[in-house]
Order: sequence, then structure tokens, then C-alpha cells
Amino acid sequence: MKGQRRHGSWTVAASALTLALVGVVSPAHAGAASDAAFEKKVLNDLRAENPDAVPVFTEAMAAAERNELTAAIAGFERDLQLAPKSDHARRRLCDVELAAEQRASGLAHCRIALDLRDAPENHTALARAIVESGPLTKGDIDSAVDHAARGLKGRPDDTDAIAVMLEVQTVAENDAQVEYYVGQLEKVAPEDPEVRVTIVGVRAMHRDMEGARAQLEKARALGLPEARYEKLRRMLDEHEHSGLAYYLVLMAWVFGFWTVGFGLLLGIGSFLSQSVLRAAENRSGQAPSGLRRIYRAVIWLTCLYFYVSLPIVLVGVFVMAGGLCYAALGFGYFPIIIGAIALVSFAAVLKGLWALVASRNPEDPGEPLDLASEPKLRALLREVADKMGTRMVDRLFLTTGTDLAVTERGGRWFGGKTERCLVLGAGLLEGMPLRAFKAALAHEYGHFKNEDTAGGGFALAMQRSLIAMGTALAQGGAARAVNPAWWFVRSFHSVFLRISHGASRLQEILADRWAAVIYGSASFERGLRHMIERSMRFEVYADLALKEVLEKQVPLANFYTYALEAAVSEMDLADDLEEAFMRPASPYDSHPPPHQRIAWVNALVAAGEPAQPEEEQGDAWAVFRDRTAIEERMTGVIRERLAAQGILLPPVPERA
Repeated sequence: MKGQRRHGSWTVAASALTLALVGVVSPAHAGAASDAAFEKKVLNDLRAENPDAVPVFTEAMAAAERNELTAAIAGFERDLQLAPKSDHARRRLCDVELAAEQRASGLAHCRIALDLRDAPENHTALARAIVESGPLTKGDIDSAVDHAARGLKGRPDDTDAIAVMLEVQTVAENDAQVEYYVGQLEKVAPEDPEVRVTIVGVRAMHRDMEGARAQLEKARALGLPEARYEKLRRMLDEHEHSGLAYYLVLMAWVFGFWTVGFGLLLGIGSFLSQSVLRAAENRSGQAPSGLRRIYRAVIWLTCLYFYVSLPIVLVGVFVMAGGLCYAALGFGYFPIIIGAIALVSFAAVLKGLWALVASRNPEDPGEPLDLASEPKLRALLREVADKMGTRMVDRLFLTTGTDLAVTERGGRWFGGKTERCLVLGAGLLEGMPLRAFKAALAHEYGHFKNEDTAGGGFALAMQRSLIAMGTALAQGGAARAVNPAWWFVRSFHSVFLRISHGASRLQEILADRWAAVIYGSASFERGLRHMIERSMRFEVYADLALKEVLEKQVPLANFYTYALEAAVSEMDLADDLEEAFMRPASPYDSHPPPHQRIAWVNALVAAGEPAQPEEEQGDAWAVFRDRTAIEERMTGVIRERLAAQGILLPPVPERA
């Protein structure tokens, strides 16, 4: 494992040093000291073995200086045919082959050169060849350090020997020695631009880009050719924005900023929740407009933050997958499950984005009811709207349960004129006093009057995207602790609940007050108690009724009028109702607990407008033209939904 770690570091070091040299075989990289005396000795040694080898050697050296590596290799190979015992030609061939990335051949020629003659320059060349041939083991690195030390001992003032020792110590990750030999280079050749270029590579490798650029400017001042300076400068720019270390640091910064933003949203949401509780103590009934504006802004920013976060989530997923796969490959196998999780997560993000697009044309929240065919209901809805001083709903949708809610859709996500919709459950209306029904509707109209639903389409779209992502991850088997996408879905869901639901308590309190002011505190309390009790009774009734119908295979034309044979425990139901009314508040509640809502509304001591006789005597169903037709229509919806789940109810005989 240690050898692998060294090789990983060497990959970075090699790229940095290659960056510094820009692929040019400089005199310092030619394998020996470039002073005239040494070069003269090299030529004399060649001449002694074969005079014909000298011009070939000189020509090959010139090609290497011009960075014509193919021509240089061919020249040194011809030279070796003329002087096969020349360690100088072998060493220079080794260096050029390394520059041409022919590492195995270069290393072999450097070893032969040292075998031909035990000389400092050959030890230095072999040390360089070892570290540049890779992959490296600890033994390779130790061997390179030994050869570099022998080369430097024989030529302590040679810049090439010091540079190679610097390269070797860099690969060995010995930072103290690296700094020491940087100092040695500067001491031995302070006016040599090539020395500065070497230091540029070292600084770049350590991600000290400021130090690398400073050394490059010194090299330029000392006479580094302008063309090479520009090339090095461009390569430094590229190097600064490349490499694993750079992207890890960049990811850390991005994740850090994202986390801070995430925390700020959570903090603001918690603050709004507390502000709601304080606002509840204000009995004026006036909505603090500043707080509402902050609420809408926070919701909008949170939704935007969700979509901005998706690219970060994908990067996190693929980094996780890549890291785990790399670790697993070290043990000799490829984890297919990790790749599958990454692909499922990618598909989940796409589904989340598609949910945003699809939200431009959302599905109906229920079965549409034509208000033109319901004159009494339409008149009631207009009456409540007029008393609230707001526009009545445009459409009404029926559901099979006990829903009562309003929403706005169409138009723009960020505001503007929209279509007002009322969602009403057929199971809610049984036994509901008409005035209590009006008070409940006044509460919903209060949301319109306070503009709570304005611009809510973006929030609904984000919630659909979040649900689509979570569902896709769960169904695809990617809802796992190792998956960043799953962390994101869970944490963002929790934060959004705290922000949107916590702040929306204020909306509910203010809507409650509107209803109490118009129809009286008592009527509001009756309506709220009826909705809670009816919801619990209907849930128990629905479970028992479906069970009986399936067991006895009873044709079910009207689900809402089915006579249960099973007895409902009124004692248990009463206990459940008491628990529902007195439950404590939760940070994730969109509404305050019922007992608090009733206490706050009763504290207003609002009598409301005088009740009309029909309001006291009639119930909510009285304003509908044909209750039976509506209940049978919603029963058909129940049958269709059960059939979609593979549950078939007995067919209903056709009426004569």
C-alpha cells in the first residue's frame, strides 16, 4: 500500500515537473553537467573510441536541443553502433527516450551506461530514469535516492545532480529535503534561469502557485526566452485548474458554501417558526406584512436552492462511486452495486427535474365539479368570498376523503394572476353545520386574502421534484446511507418542512382569525372540531367498510352510505380525538395544534355576523343539488383506484 501511495504522489510530481520543462530537453536535462570542460571530455572519450562517432553525437545533441526527439533517438542509436562502449551516448539516449515517454527503453539504457562506467553523471541519470519510469515501489524509490546521492557526492556543485536529487526527494515525499535542495540550487546557480524553471515545477507540484509564478518571473528576468516563458505561464494556469487536488479543494469550497447556505435557510426557517408563535400572541388580527414577505422570500429561495443543489448532488454521487470503486479495485473486484446506485441517482435527479417541467401543467387535484350546475353552492362560495373581501374560487375539485384546501395554479411560478381552486372531500360534509362549513371556507379564503398561495406554484413544483427523487431512489434500491443523493433528499425534506410548515403557522393563525371575525369564534370552533372528528371517523369507517365489502362481496354503489355491521369503539375513538386535539406542537407541523388554535380564536371573543336561520338548521350537503350523484361518482373513483392496485370490488347491477 505504501508503494501505491508513493506512486500516486509521483503522478502529481511528474506532471508538475513535466509542466516546468514543457517537454524541452534543456542542457541541464541532457544527463550531465553542461560546462565546456565536461562536454570536451565527452567528445574526447568518443573520439578515442571512434572518431566517426563524434559528428553523429553532435548532430543528435543538436536535435535534442531543438526538441526533435525522434531524430535525436535515431542519432544516438547510430552513434552507439559506431561507439558501442560509450556510456555518454547511452546516457544521452536514455534521457531523450524518457522525454519521448519510452520509459522502459530509457531505463534500460541508463542501467547499461552505469554498467559501462561507474561515474557520478551515470548515477544521476539512472536516478532520474527510475523515478520517471514508474510505477514505483519503496525499493525503487530507495534505489533512486541512493543513485542520486552517489551522483551528487561525485559532483556536489552540478545543477543537474542537485535537480535530480530534488526530483527524487519530491517523489519520496520528503518535504524537508525538498526545501533544502531548492536552497542548494539557488545557492549554486542563482543566475541560471533553468534552475528557476526547475523550482517552478517543484512549487507547482506542491500547489504553491504564487511561489511558482514568482520563480517564473525570476527566470524571465534572468533571460528565459520569452516564448518559453509564455508557454510555461500558460501551463501554470492550466495546472492550477487541473489535477485531483485542485478539484478536491474546489469541491470542498463548494460544499462548504452550500452547507453554510443550507444552515442559513434552516436558521431563518426556525426564526420564522418562533416569530409565528410571537405573532400568535398579538390579538389584533392584523397580518404583519413584513413577516409574510420574508416568509415568501425564504420559501422561494429554498425552492431555488433545491434546484441549484442538484448538480452538487450529482458530483457528490459520482465522487462517492469513484472512490468506493477505486478502493474495491484495490482488493481485486469491481462493485457493480455502486455503479448501479450512481446510475439510479442520476436517473432520480432527472425525474426531479422532469417533475419541475411537468408542474407547468399539473394534474387536477380531484374530480372537477361544474359550479354552473350547482347554483346554491356557487352562491355560498360567492357569499363567503364577498364577506372576506376577496375573489371567489374559479374551480372546485372533489376528492374521496375529508380534504378541505385551496390552491392557486397556472400563471407564473413566481406570482401573477392564477386560477383559484378549492379542493373538497365528499367524506367531510356528513353532519357539518352550514354555518360551520362557511367558517371553514372563510378560513380557506383567508389564505387568498393574505396572499398565502400567491407564487406557491414554485413551492409545489419543488415538493413534487423532491418526492419524485425520493421515490425513484427508493424504488431503484439507491436509498442507502452511502448515497449522497439520499442524504440530500432526506435532509432537504426535513429542512423544507421546518421552513415552509413552521412559517406557515402564521398563515393558519391569521386565516383562523378571519374566519372567526366573519362567522364568530364558536362557528369556527364547531367547524374545526367537525373536520378533525369527521376525518378520524371516516378513516375508521373506510377501513372497516372496504374490509366487509371485500369479504362479503357486496355490490357497492355508494361507499358513503354503506351500513357497517362491525361496531366502532366509541371509547377508543374518543380517546383518539382527545389525543388529536391536545397533541403537542412539532417543528414539522404546518398547523398549530387544534387546542391552541381554538384557544387563540376564543380569546378574540368574536361573535361574527348574525347567523341566518338556514345557517343554524341546514348542513353542508344542503347546498349541493344531488348528494347521491356526487357520492356515487366518488365511489366510482374509489373502485377505479382499487382496481389499479389489483383489488376488484363486486360489480354494481345496472339500474332499471
